[in-house]
Parts: sequence; C-alpha cells; structure tokens
Amino acid sequence: MITSPYPWHYTLRWPLYYNWPSTRNHTQLQSAPDRFQFVDPKPDDLNLLYCGDIMVQPGDQIPELHTELSNLIQSADLFIGNCESPLSTDDLNPKARYKFNFKMPQAYLRGIMEQTSLPTSQWLLSIANNHSGDQGYLAYLKTYELLKDMGIKPLGRYEPNKAPVHIIKIKEMNIGFTAWTEWMNCEVFPSHDLGTLRSEHIKYYDWEQFKSSTKIDYLFGIPHWEFEFQHFPCHMTRKSAKNLIDKLGIDFLVGTHTHILQPIEWFSHGICAYNLGNFCGLGHAWPVKLISLLEVRLRPDKLRAKLVSYKMHYFFQYHNKNKVSIIPLHLAPKQMREKLMQRINLIFQNHTPVLGLSS
Repeated sequence: MITSPYPWHYTLRWPLYYNWPSTRNHTQLQSAPDRFQFVDPKPDDLNLLYCGDIMVQPGDQIPELHTELSNLIQSADLFIGNCESPLSTDDLNPKARYKFNFKMPQAYLRGIMEQTSLPTSQWLLSIANNHSGDQGYLAYLKTYELLKDMGIKPLGRYEPNKAPVHIIKIKEMNIGFTAWTEWMNCEVFPSHDLGTLRSEHIKYYDWEQFKSSTKIDYLFGIPHWEFEFQHFPCHMTRKSAKNLIDKLGIDFLVGTHTHILQPIEWFSHGICAYNLGNFCGLGHAWPVKLISLLEVRLRPDKLRAKLVSYKMHYFFQYHNKNKVSIIPLHLAPKQMREKLMQRINLIFQNHTPVLGLSS
C-alpha cells in the first residue's frame, strides 16, 4: 500500500508544488557559489561526479545522452547517483506508465550506462530512497543483486553487522560513501531486515571516530531527504546538515529526492549540496527539466584528503514527441534556457552560472 510519508501539511501542498515548485526561502539561506576552486588543479586529482535521481520514463524510453554529457561522465574516476526505482529483468515496455509506483527494467539502466562508456565498476548507485519498497521486499533484494551482477557498487543497503559505509581505495586515498533515506513510501521490510539505511542509522554515528579508526581520508554522505519540489531546504534539514558535518564528521553531503535543484551551503568543517534534482525524471513542471551534476575533485594531503574544487554542470531534459534527450543547457530552446538560468541565479543568489564544460 502506498501512503504519503510526509507530514499532513506538506501532503496537502504537494499537488501545488508538483505543478509549480516552490521558491520560498523559508530560512533565508544565503547560498554558496555553484562552483569554487580552493587550490590549483592537478592532472592526477581524483574526479568524482554526482548526479541526482535516475528515474524511469513513460514507455521505458531510454534517454539519449548528448555527447557532452557522455564525455563528462566518462571523464570521472567515479560516478555516483541514486537509482530511484527497484530493478527488474522485465523487457522494456512501450506501454509502461508510471505515477507513484516505479519498476525499472535492467535494460533501461544499462541503456543509459552504455552511452557513457564508463566501466560499470566506476558506478556507485544508492538504493536508499522512498521508492525502495515499491515492488516489495524480495524485489528490493533482487535490485541489490542485479546491481552487483552488473558490476555496480550499491550504496545504502542496511546490514546490521556492518558499518553503514562503503570504502573505496583510489589514488592513494580511502574515500567513504554512506547513503540513507529519510522517507519510505511502502514499508515492506520485515523486522529482521530494515532494507535500506535510514536517518537514525546515520545521525547518531560517530563518524569522526570511525574515519580515524578505518583511516578514511574523506567521507561523503548521500541523503535522500527534504520535501519534493521545493528549491530551498527547510530548517530541520539545515540543522541536520550542520550536525552531520560539524559535529559528526561527514565531509561533504550531496542530497537527492526533491527532483529540483537546491542550494549549496558551507559549514565550518564541510559542505552540503542540498539537492541535485533529477538525472532523468518524470514530472512536467519546467524546473524539473533542469539536470544538474556536481563535480568534486580531491587529492591526497599529509593527514587526509584535500578538497580541490567543486563545480555544478547544467543540462536539460528535452522532450520531442516520444523521444527524451539530455542536452547541455546552453543548447536548450532560448526561452526555456533563460527561465532556467533565472532559476539557477535565484537559487545561488546571483552567483552567475557559466554554461558549457570549457568554463
């Protein structure tokens, strides 16, 4: 049974925000810029690329990726995102229609991945999101196994006897990734297996001590949080981000779930990119069509990894009859491009974005 996981007051507003995403800045957040370089780059820096929700499309239409996007993904050492649907081995279904319950054919995800030429071993996908239980507990377990069979590293699986983190040793650094969800539409998980990692597994964990004991050089948190279709985070989300970074020891938070872009905030000991929106998604409101990817560069330092830079890259989900393409924002139709540029400027408070990969 599908129920709303949200408070009643937001559930009532959801239809409005679905059609007209909210731009109300509840907490008067002053965003950090959408890109920043802390030290000069070097050719051997570790290049991590984050995307938002990878979602199904009507008719299981595999989005066509522009070469600029494919090349950007291929240039990454690791590509990290959120798989916003259980996987299945079903064939692509031209008649498929999705509303609140998702099921993604494995061939759909593979069709996206093959366009990038990035080896599957360099993909990390979270399965901790509000749609994890859409097809039941066994389907969730199957999703985990299908991702592993494809060579993808699944993130966000609850394992009671293991720390809630995946560690990758790369370029002389140990990089940690922990993913979790604040929401769940269908609670199908048995008492002995909670399925996905939840907020309570993360917010009480002593990450600083864990990093020290396991020699993690840099730790990323990937929360599936916040209310959908709101461009600015609420007070509790900002409070949680500050606690996770400044008190518990997570270095960089990259959020998903809202289906639209949210700001970036700097804290004393780290950075939070509240939400990247979709990589490809449903919904017809024009702000949902903005596709944002976050590039983060690191390098080894004396005691831990050093943050070299971060940078947002902007694309557009373009629909032409039954065809879906993801193209650079600078190639989007002029009127839509200008509207989305204005929305980006609003989110980042006139930290003017630069379009194109050569910037």
